Amino acid sequence: MQRPDRSYVPNREYPGQGAPVRQLMWDDESHFKFLTTMYGSVWPQVFPFCVANAAICLAVYELKLHNIADLTFSPSGHRYMGMLMSFLVIMRVKISYDHYAEANKLLSACYRACRELVQFACLLTSCDKSNKAKQWRQDVAYSTILMLRVTMAVLEMPSNPNVDPWDVPELSQEHQHYIKHVSLWHTLQHADSNRGPSTTGADPETSSERSLPSSLAHSDFHDRYRLEEAFRAPAVLAYALRREILKQRDGNWLRKGILIHPCNEEVRMLDMVGDFLKAFEGLKKLMTTKFPFPLVQMAKTFMFVWVFTLSSALNNEPWKQPYFVMAIVTLTTFGFLGLELVAMELSDMFGEDPCDFDNLGYAQLCFEDMYISIYKQDGEQWARSLREKALGRLVTSDALGRFRESTSSRNLQQQGMDASERSQFFGTPTNSVTDLNALPGNMQDDLNYQQRTKPFKGWFF
Repeated sequence: MQRPDRSYVPNREYPGQGAPVRQLMWDDESHFKFLTTMYGSVWPQVFPFCVANAAICLAVYELKLHNIADLTFSPSGHRYMGMLMSFLVIMRVKISYDHYAEANKLLSACYRACRELVQFACLLTSCDKSNKAKQWRQDVAYSTILMLRVTMAVLEMPSNPNVDPWDVPELSQEHQHYIKHVSLWHTLQHADSNRGPSTTGADPETSSERSLPSSLAHSDFHDRYRLEEAFRAPAVLAYALRREILKQRDGNWLRKGILIHPCNEEVRMLDMVGDFLKAFEGLKKLMTTKFPFPLVQMAKTFMFVWVFTLSSALNNEPWKQPYFVMAIVTLTTFGFLGLELVAMELSDMFGEDPCDFDNLGYAQLCFEDMYISIYKQDGEQWARSLREKALGRLVTSDALGRFRESTSSRNLQQQGMDASERSQFFGTPTNSVTDLNALPGNMQDDLNYQQRTKPFKGWFF
């Protein structure tokens, strides 16, 4: 879907942070402001249809009035057809909204699983203050961040096909190779780019590794879509996260006896990864299970035929002036075509449209919660190190993650932080949880809200 023209600017007040979370807000206390708000409204899209149908109504009226042509017919058949058409439109809107609400629930489950996993990893090993234990907790948190970030990129692929999940800037080269190694799509692209008469100079080991996934495929992977391969990326990173959780079994990361009941505690953390994958599979089902094409085609056919022949049915009665009939036709067109556009908007819930979920924005809030968990357990240095490790290449982003590639990450061990910078991000460390309120708020939210709810000065502004 195309990006709408909206007042939304990235937040550059804090380097390395993305834009504020995009939310569609409205002021229902002012009826005029509510009715004239264009941000998120279907009016700009449905208004041309309303004008066209009103013009058809006027043309039918004038042709009959001047005895040029009588294009009217009895409205009795229109009444019965309208009942069927109304049922089809309302049913589609209801199913679309149910999917929309289900996607919201599954997204929340993904965020909750990531937050709880990092918190459990910190709390269950809180007695071990060694650097090895701190490194293990950071590795678990970093792998969780990558899994969530790549999942958000996968969900946004239909709306933003230019960003592949294996190329998001938060991924290190090691993790990019880890995903690309099992991607049949990347294998195909590599084979096509290297196809030629000469193969001298190729690395046998690299060629063997990249040809391995194609040899494991059950079908011709040349016919695979990028989205089908992208759906594999979260599962691959979930496997990597499980390995990070269990790597402490070799005894080199945690002191012996830190996990009092290792089996139960490990299984609990692994179950959280399973909860994440379960929620992702639900989101995958909603993305891949579209409305049956015959049902949508029949509903659209009924709707357009009924709406654009309404003028002929209403003009069958003698009217002194056409304006009343034109008003009825305009409002009816807005109602039925508006509902159809709402259903189309709800069926594509991941993207940049005003009603779409800002899944990446909320994922960044989840990242911050993970930083706070590491900060509470291991201190500011490890929390800041985790943040730079995950977002070192990130400068600005909007809901679809457009990143500036030229940014270089900072070295935390060489560049210190002054007190004001520390307080801006973490607040003043205390023993209570009230210091979480010291995190900086998004100063842009109020401005965005004022701009989005500003009354329009014309139909298309």
